[in-house]
Amino acid sequence: MPRWDLNLTLDCIPKYKVNVLPVVPSIIHSLLSSPRIKEIDTSSVQIIPFGAAHLSKHMELNLQAAFPNAVISEGYALSETTLGTLIRVPALATNDRTEDQPTGISQYSSYHRPKLLISVLGILHVGVEGLILRPDGTHCLPGEPGYWRDPKATAETFLPGGWLRTGDIFSADTRGFFYFKERSKDTLKISGLQVAPTEIEDAIFAEPSGLVEDVAVAGVLLPNSRLSDEKSPRAWIVLSPKGRRLGGEHVQKVIDNWIRERLSKYKWLRGGIQFVDQIPKSPTGKVLRRTLQDEYVAQHSTSSTKL
Repeated sequence: MPRWDLNLTLDCIPKYKVNVLPVVPSIIHSLLSSPRIKEIDTSSVQIIPFGAAHLSKHMELNLQAAFPNAVISEGYALSETTLGTLIRVPALATNDRTEDQPTGISQYSSYHRPKLLISVLGILHVGVEGLILRPDGTHCLPGEPGYWRDPKATAETFLPGGWLRTGDIFSADTRGFFYFKERSKDTLKISGLQVAPTEIEDAIFAEPSGLVEDVAVAGVLLPNSRLSDEKSPRAWIVLSPKGRRLGGEHVQKVIDNWIRERLSKYKWLRGGIQFVDQIPKSPTGKVLRRTLQDEYVAQHSTSSTKL
């Protein structure tokens, strides 16, 4: 098809007995949000490879439920690397994933072996979170790797020995599986402790009442913050049909209590909860947290001016 068409896709899957369904998270969200996904025959789909952005455990479980015969295979790569870095290959993937099983990207691809570093100098041990680096992949291209006319960014990203700093935080286990945690630039520091917005998002998605259709968490600066640069977690939530019926006030209490019962105090939603019609995302499905933060600043700057 010349462009993405949800209804045409839902028509084609059973009509042509589609076996492989490559997607990105924004398309996954579109598929799962359609009432028709429960009405069509998806049994022919055997493999669903996806990438471009992280998919929450909640969304992956829903995807698996919608395509019960499919093996879900996640991939990880960057424009700077020219080739894929990590992939959950079908032979190692599972289609019987449960809520307590983490969604990991499996062992490194045959092209490159990534490593985890606490910093440029310290190699990360198994079970500890850190930045992921990988061979830059540009050894097959002529010239020196780097960004056009940006030596500062080149020096920060392309490291000695042919390694590239991705800016993504992963952890690893003894089996060689890597688990995405957060973009390092999105990580919040509260009272000296690091908070990953995706951890709070996953906790909100895990609330069993089915009140939330989509959510994004980002840090906002509150007037009473102890430090001038300390941001507090704030959630932007798209209500599900059930959530809309019960109303925002009810959902806010449920979500707030749920988070307080399950996460440490410094991860509570001190920045508040805001209900929105949709979460801003890039064409590939990456959450645009900066857009939400800028809108928050603009709204509260206007409020302060009026006061």
